[in-house]
Amino acid sequence: PPGMMTLRNRHGNIPGRAVDTAITTSKTPGPTEDDAANDQTTNAAAITTTTSPRRSFRSDVFRRVFLAATATPFLTHGAELPLPTRQLISDRARTIFAFCASYLEYCHETRGWDIDLFASGGYVRDLLLGRVSADLDLSLGLARCPPNVTVAVVAEGMEEFCRAHPDRGVSRVAVVSRLSGGAERKAVDVAQICIELDGDGAAINVDLLPTIGEEEYDEMDRIPRRNQRGTAEEDSFRRDLTIGSMLLQVSTRSNPSGVGNWIGPSGLQFVLKDFHGGIEDVCTRTLRCPVPHNNSVHTVFSAVVKTEEDEVLACSLGLNPTDSPYPDETIIETLWWAKMMKDDPYRILRTLRFSATLDFQIAPSFWLAAPFALRPGSLDAKVSSARKLDELRKVVKAGGGAQKLLRFFRTVLDSPFGGAALRDSFFAAPLGSIDVMDYDRARRLVRQLPQDLSVDETVGAVLAAALLSCINDDGTDSVYVAARLISALLLVDRVCDGLQLPTDIRRAARDSLSIASYLLEPLPVLETHSIIAKAIAWPLPPEPVSIEDRAQQVAYMIHLWNLLHFDENSARRSLSSDPRWIMAVLDVASSCSIKTPRSLVALSTVRNLQANIETLLTCNSEGQLVGPSPQGGSLLGRSVANIPEIPPHLRGQMIATVHVLSRLRGDAPIIETSDDLRTYLEINCDGLLAKLSDEWWDGGIKGTIRPPYAKK
Repeated sequence: PPGMMTLRNRHGNIPGRAVDTAITTSKTPGPTEDDAANDQTTNAAAITTTTSPRRSFRSDVFRRVFLAATATPFLTHGAELPLPTRQLISDRARTIFAFCASYLEYCHETRGWDIDLFASGGYVRDLLLGRVSADLDLSLGLARCPPNVTVAVVAEGMEEFCRAHPDRGVSRVAVVSRLSGGAERKAVDVAQICIELDGDGAAINVDLLPTIGEEEYDEMDRIPRRNQRGTAEEDSFRRDLTIGSMLLQVSTRSNPSGVGNWIGPSGLQFVLKDFHGGIEDVCTRTLRCPVPHNNSVHTVFSAVVKTEEDEVLACSLGLNPTDSPYPDETIIETLWWAKMMKDDPYRILRTLRFSATLDFQIAPSFWLAAPFALRPGSLDAKVSSARKLDELRKVVKAGGGAQKLLRFFRTVLDSPFGGAALRDSFFAAPLGSIDVMDYDRARRLVRQLPQDLSVDETVGAVLAAALLSCINDDGTDSVYVAARLISALLLVDRVCDGLQLPTDIRRAARDSLSIASYLLEPLPVLETHSIIAKAIAWPLPPEPVSIEDRAQQVAYMIHLWNLLHFDENSARRSLSSDPRWIMAVLDVASSCSIKTPRSLVALSTVRNLQANIETLLTCNSEGQLVGPSPQGGSLLGRSVANIPEIPPHLRGQMIATVHVLSRLRGDAPIIETSDDLRTYLEINCDGLLAKLSDEWWDGGIKGTIRPPYAKK
């Protein structure tokens, strides 16, 4: 909410906080009104808020945002959540919290394990934003437990506890472990439990992990070795962003009726732990990293800058404390960003993703520190193509995914500090010298995407739109529509090869550009096109004034029908054969700021193509342009099989011809057999089949095919 942008946290400034105005550079471009639409993430397993079947989705979104705006700016570290924020916790989440808290109390009473329970990560962030959260992470504070008490050991007893306490609102608990290869090598103590709730039978996956202390990174590995007996404050400090560093401590209130009696979810107490100013950054919608408190700038510089190469880079960026133009707070924050990015370059992509999906601005210190992580052997070596693709898919799955992914690509292609380094490291391929992305053109194109695309198709289409919008005019007549499409196609191929993208993404990215450029190639106009044009009652827009113009329009329409899908009864169109999407691609590709004779010729060709596409899309059964739903009868492909006058290699062309002919004539024939097709062409179209046959064959159907129509 706009009001949250100016309110500040009541506990005041956080030590070590950088001042944005200390860095005189541009920030990440902010979101527009169009981009901010559809921001809420919806998920069947979402657990943050309670929604009534009688309440519409829009009113529930408003309720969540209103409650968050009412309470979040006034939250403080170490205080209990106020009523408006507690109302954002759903009944499902309360049941899970209560079950886990009662189980840990049982462990304390029976085994002496003193374990703190925290909700952590994205759940707490989304709670303060009033958003629906798709997952729930629980952290267990094991610092006061014996060394043999691990998360896995704690999780093992949950299933038996569930069976022994059927009144806890949980019908079943299944424990599974999901560790990456690197995590298994370094013995990361995590577990995932699947909790089935009573009543609606919902099954919710919950990740369990310890509160982690100090982390040690290998130079060539982004998975650290961790102290798994850390405190809550240590666990908060290791997080990459302040908005994800907050913890929500969950405990049960004292029971007035006696120890051991179950008082249920209503007896829970929620205390917010914010050691690094996450509340303030949620309110100001800013992405920052946690920084060490009470450390001098020289101490931080020594901890981060460890090699001669690091020192040279730090001095070139103005980060040497002895002669830096920046205040100490800015240097500390920038250096800590650099450390976090060097340790795990994947954090760069997470920051870009959250900026795109949450509409948060990135602190300028992030961009000042970016060169530390964009050197060869960092982002390009430590983060695999699969992880990069995973980030792109996560952006799409967020609400308003296509527009948010476009913002992600804009930041990668035109980063304030990274320049070509971020772009080439992310795409794992040098893109050479490309123009600044024309965001308005790209956004206009993305708006035309069909609504039923898969996640991978969306990734490919938005990638194509972003790269096409980086091919702009250079002040000469050498840049025109076809050349621009081909240049974008070459960039798409480089990116797809560099990221090793799967086939669905590759096709969605390149096929539309390829089809659009193919449509612009010169098309031969044959005598058969003139014969067909004479069978149509003209004028049709755009109005041809001569038979040659009419024949050319018929030729292009048949060509369009062969490449694109205009039949509403056909199977789901692929993106590259969707007429309206191709029209949008041509429109954006032909947007020229500088008009030259060559560009104007290309623009005229595009406009004629678009007019022909619109005609085929909107012709009804009476030949009138009325709307987007074509209604032109039906034609079965088998109807051309047994007509000897039609050369076998031209049967597919004949099907397209009859479709175009019937639409332009305003007919709605039902053609299922060869006799139906012969009757339509000979009777309704005044002997058209015989006229075409005479043109195709030299010496009749027993003769030879004329050269223009011979099989290529």
